Amino acid sequence: MTTAINPAKIFQTGTAPSARTSQHWSIARPWQTNAALLLIGTALFFLCRQLVSEYDHFTIGFSGVSGWSATLYVASVFLILTQPTDRATLPLILIIAIASRIVPLLSQPFPLVSAGTPPRVSVGTLALAGALTPACSS
Repeated sequence: MTTAINPAKIFQTGTAPSARTSQHWSIARPWQTNAALLLIGTALFFLCRQLVSEYDHFTIGFSGVSGWSATLYVASVFLILTQPTDRATLPLILIIAIASRIVPLLSQPFPLVSAGTPPRVSVGTLALAGALTPACSS
């Protein structure tokens, strides 16, 4: 069982229906929850694209992408636990999750050696191949 408190349930049970004239500020409607989840999901989708581009061009780094992704994930979980949802919430979450996973799968594989640079050969590889002779053996 969750320990999150739903303000909608507290507000609905706390006063008589005839006594309230306006809704409490912390109570959202399901469409507002879905809109917030759509914004968070869009940000997560673009972070998945950023993760793929980090292989080729370093900008915020892998830890920056994963840190922001974790922060947005925790925000979306908190939003789901504390705000009302409707029947459109689960399909919205599934569509965003599938789209975010397809981005890395359909991207170009990481090139090991680019066309303009020669491959790097370590000294250990040359020594094992016999290309280097020790300086002290004469």
